[in-house]
Amino acid sequence: MKIFVWNSRSLLIGKLEQLSFHSERSAYLICSLNSENFRIAAEPNGNWQNCTCALVPQGLQIKIDAKNHLISAMSIETQDVQKILSDSKGPGIQIEPKVLEDPFRKISNLLEETNSDTDRQRKLLAEVDQLIPANFGPIKMDARISAVVDKISENLSENLNIEELANLAGLSSSRLEHLFKEASGISLSEFKTWQRLKAASLAISNGENLTEAALSAGFYDSAHFTNSFKKTYGFAPSLFLNSKTKFYFF
Repeated sequence: MKIFVWNSRSLLIGKLEQLSFHSERSAYLICSLNSENFRIAAEPNGNWQNCTCALVPQGLQIKIDAKNHLISAMSIETQDVQKILSDSKGPGIQIEPKVLEDPFRKISNLLEETNSDTDRQRKLLAEVDQLIPANFGPIKMDARISAVVDKISENLSENLNIEELANLAGLSSSRLEHLFKEASGISLSEFKTWQRLKAASLAISNGENLTEAALSAGFYDSAHFTNSFKKTYGFAPSLFLNSKTKFYFF
């Protein structure tokens, strides 16, 4: 199993059998890398559909029977695929989005084949961002916002409030919130959660137990981390955070 994490996105590549998940914060693009059919359905009573690729809207509870095929699943901010979702016939699962399927499968297969060449991996993830342009990206334009990003990233275990961050930036709280959302596409609280999830996940992949990793990343306890992880990714961290999973952070 491989998991790539960059900006506000994550990409999981591995063999899956059956999985049920519900992502409150992201849409998902799911693709079979060998073009074999997998089954997908909305829960609790949706009909199974066979497909090689599916785009799942944010907030939908789904189940997958991947038959142990190699699968690539990417979490995407909803606004990044809003046009594609709005072109579908309804709010449910979009089966085999042709504009995305073939190029996404090609990039995912190349990532699966690339193990230690981080420059190559970074270029391939940039191709993903070209295929589905991200609303969120590295924040470099405004020095005040960059200072806030650095402060949050370097002090994850501290509960920095909006007033402290606004004082650092020399802005009012409301103005900071507005400029941050304008620059990044996500709120300050979402950014803090995202950074903490990355830090805790990396710590777990390096051998720390769940409680230690959660506390060092600024979560109140392991349950807080687990709940935040499930809201963001749709499934429990115990499914994939183990010694067999390779993490790549960019």
